[in-house]
Amino acid sequence: MKLRSILAIFAALALVAGACGGDDGESAPEGFRIGIVAPSASNDLAFTQSIVDAANALSGDPEILITDGTF
Repeated sequence: MKLRSILAIFAALALVAGACGGDDGESAPEGFRIGIVAPSASNDLAFTQSIVDAANALSGDPEILITDGTF
C-alpha cells in the first residue's frame, strides 16, 4: 500500500513537471479552414443549409470548402 502511494505521488509529480514545460516557439498558422461534406444541396432549406449558413456566419474569414450531394 505504501509503495502504491509513493508511485502515485511520483506519477503526479511527473505529470505536473511535464505540463510546466516550455513550448517549442512555433506559432499557429493564420486563419482556419472548414470542410463540409453535405448529404444534400447546400440550398435545400433544411439541415445542410443551416450548416452552410452557420459556417458562413463565422468571423475571421475562414476558408470554407463544401461538397454537396454525397448521399
